[in-house]
Amino acid sequence: MQTIVRTSITRPWQWGIVAVFDKVAEGDLPEFAPESLASVNQSGLIVRIRHAQDIEDFDESFAEGTVTISFHEEAVEPAQGRQFVCAGQLSTPGGTLSVGDADMEVVVPPATGVTNILVSVADPAERSPEYIWLDIWP
Repeated sequence: MQTIVRTSITRPWQWGIVAVFDKVAEGDLPEFAPESLASVNQSGLIVRIRHAQDIEDFDESFAEGTVTISFHEEAVEPAQGRQFVCAGQLSTPGGTLSVGDADMEVVVPPATGVTNILVSVADPAERSPEYIWLDIWP
């Protein structure tokens, strides 16, 4: 399956989470249990990511995490070397998804109506992964 578009966001994540949602979708984002890596419902997705303060020495710069969003024409499985975390269908009546946290977000254009999303990481045992992959399709 060919990827149509891929974009990545690399930055310090001061909240240690990534939220993915359409701002005009109704409903609340999913409850997020501390022991979970991700939670998804029709209104959105919340995923843990490496916290900005996950550093050895506070004299260093903030730690960064990377979210890579790939748009596909049809359903996909996690790419080789990645492990499945969760999948779901997000309501996208506005035809956009905001990917970010309380500090900053990037808006990406998925399908209008419903967008399928698959979350994968290199190691699901890692509780705050440095790299997260989001695969989306109509």
